[in-house]
Amino acid sequence: MLKNHHTERDKLLLKLSREQRSLYVARQQKVKIDPPIQRGWVRRWRLTPRAQLRQDAAELSTLLSALNSERFFWRRNFRRGKHARRRWHETSQELRVLHEWEWVRLGWSEAWKERYFRLHMTTGWGGRWAVTYSFIREDCFELYTDRHFITELPLLQPEVESRLEEIEAAIGFDGQNRLNHLTGGRYRHGPDDRQRYRECLDRHRIRLALLGDWEAERARSDTPFSLSLPSSICLLPA
Repeated sequence: MLKNHHTERDKLLLKLSREQRSLYVARQQKVKIDPPIQRGWVRRWRLTPRAQLRQDAAELSTLLSALNSERFFWRRNFRRGKHARRRWHETSQELRVLHEWEWVRLGWSEAWKERYFRLHMTTGWGGRWAVTYSFIREDCFELYTDRHFITELPLLQPEVESRLEEIEAAIGFDGQNRLNHLTGGRYRHGPDDRQRYRECLDRHRIRLALLGDWEAERARSDTPFSLSLPSSICLLPA
């Protein structure tokens, strides 16, 4: 009984893919470092002294936990140097905009929508409506700069990195395309658009050549009335 080599190859590719995913998870392990190391500066939002005296200060702190945004830079003033290589336009740091699915996940009170947020309806992907909420009481928050400390670093695992390189070499370029097809991935690793277009034309010409000269002549002609029978076709008597 003959073996299906394509099936054996697909099983091997899927096995390597499962091992690769497990190694990716293992590579994300981190270790705590003591003492922490400072690496640049971070800019965040916090409640203003006046907002901390409000009756709804606890609610504002809860909202800030999801609306807060961070920016990192190696200078405390968050400004480029005098001799920057390219122009750098600094924009204002704004609070995050919440989507409808985030609001459902957070489980906040519906009364907060009318009190603290403004509703926005925009057209999203596929013509669907996207609902977002923007905070309207930005005067309750202020920006501040703090030191950014690194408390953990990735764990060095030379054996994991070596095995990942072996798996990537074993899968190869064509194997990755086959894996995307087997796992239902939409993205296909491939050459540029021009080379892909030339390969498509080559496959089209080969298909026409296999069908016969008559099909090739029909595809080469713009009008179906200028067809001519090929010399290779012999008409049999009725």
